[in-house]
Amino acid sequence: RIADAVVARLSCLPKRWRVSEQTIEGNRRNVYVANADEPEILLTAHLDTVPPTDAWTRDPFLPSRDGTRLYGLGAVDMKAGLAAILSTLASGANTTKKVAALFYVGEEYDFCGMRAFVSRTSIAPRLIFNPEPTDLRTYRGCRGVLECRFSIEGRAAHAAIGLDGVNAIRVASLAVDDLARLLATLPDEGLGVSTVNLAWLRGGLPVNGEVLARSNVVPPFAEAVIEIRVSNDRVDEEFVQTALVESVARAGGKLTSADVAFRMGPMVAPACAGTPFDAFEPGDPKTSGYFDTQLFVAARGGSPIVCGPGPSSVAHQADEYVDLRDLQRLESSLGQLFS
Repeated sequence: RIADAVVARLSCLPKRWRVSEQTIEGNRRNVYVANADEPEILLTAHLDTVPPTDAWTRDPFLPSRDGTRLYGLGAVDMKAGLAAILSTLASGANTTKKVAALFYVGEEYDFCGMRAFVSRTSIAPRLIFNPEPTDLRTYRGCRGVLECRFSIEGRAAHAAIGLDGVNAIRVASLAVDDLARLLATLPDEGLGVSTVNLAWLRGGLPVNGEVLARSNVVPPFAEAVIEIRVSNDRVDEEFVQTALVESVARAGGKLTSADVAFRMGPMVAPACAGTPFDAFEPGDPKTSGYFDTQLFVAARGGSPIVCGPGPSSVAHQADEYVDLRDLQRLESSLGQLFS
């Protein structure tokens, strides 16, 4: 429905603005609008949000205002940025600049919308703008992201004589620690150190397709999911698999699988000087999240600017809100891009 609302707003623009849609999967689709075949500026905003949790004390689907705070699901991540783009397109519809805007799906997990847009189009704008929530700090780079699920085979033994066994759960934990230490030896001057998060771990005794918790048995099986924030291009699928194989073997186990779900590299791109966002405080990409602007920049080049309202700390949180003062400043700066 949000794509329908975006299309309805864009239909009010002058005829030289052409609106098109890209079906991604089912009824999920990207919406693209441009006033030129080869735009110089591309504005981007994702349509999706994370699902609401039971911790909300307000109706997440009913916007509510309290002073300068506007509450609602996706308020800061990133419907405020999306609204600023729509408003600027309307107020700056007669700009002489060659401008396009992409409203896309799938940013919150698998990046399917941006991937599809990159593969199905050929535009190469000089400036790509993304209003992700950054507390109005500007980012021109970011660490990449890699997700890997792996499993380990240990050796079962009676817990009373555990030295005869290989605890696969412990081996998995040690392997992640070893990987973190290895990543720390490969810092990037601008993006810092690649970090690893042990996001999910299970283990136990495998029986008939199930993994059982048996406290009297040294667990011979473990499975884990890790996410790496990639600062160094050397950290790829082969690098991670090799590191896991070696670490697990040192601990007496065997790596039986290591599947990388996705891997996006870091983004380091030249700055585009002379924009209204030069006046904003620069952000530190060593501590930022991943911006899927990277997918576009890696394929087409251009200078990225990631800058959006805050507070970023409430993104993906219950009772999410946007500071309307930040939103007003963002919209003002976007308007200057059109002049």
